[in-house]
Amino acid sequence: MGHTNYWITKTYKEIGDPDYELEFAFRARDVLNKIIKSGIVLADESGEKIFENAEQIIPNPSFNTICFNGLANESYDLDKSCEPFKFTLDGTKKFCKTNNKPYDIAVKSLLILAKENGILKEFSFDGLENNPNYLKALEFCELL
Repeated sequence: MGHTNYWITKTYKEIGDPDYELEFAFRARDVLNKIIKSGIVLADESGEKIFENAEQIIPNPSFNTICFNGLANESYDLDKSCEPFKFTLDGTKKFCKTNNKPYDIAVKSLLILAKENGILKEFSFDGLENNPNYLKALEFCELL
């Protein structure tokens, strides 16, 4: 059974101030760059093209969608992907099953940042708050 993250974003209209979106995007880039430098591989939606830096994931601070996955591999034991993480400001309930693969840390990090920046209405995940990936995400966000 896969580990799943759940969230509801605000809409652009609910956020109101575009500076929240910009601040979130810049912080998200910083955190994703730290995650990539730590050795956690982030890839495109299919899990095939590896991102070398966060600017490939968030090309400009006025984003429409942030999307990434873990690195896919034909061997199940080596596969670091599951479902792609797709983050949009559309006010709908979303989820992403990660199976606790390494990219789960990046997913949780962005959701934590979005919550801190007032962009999320809700955020939860399967398991307890002492989940190692959640704690590592807090470290990357410099909140622990």
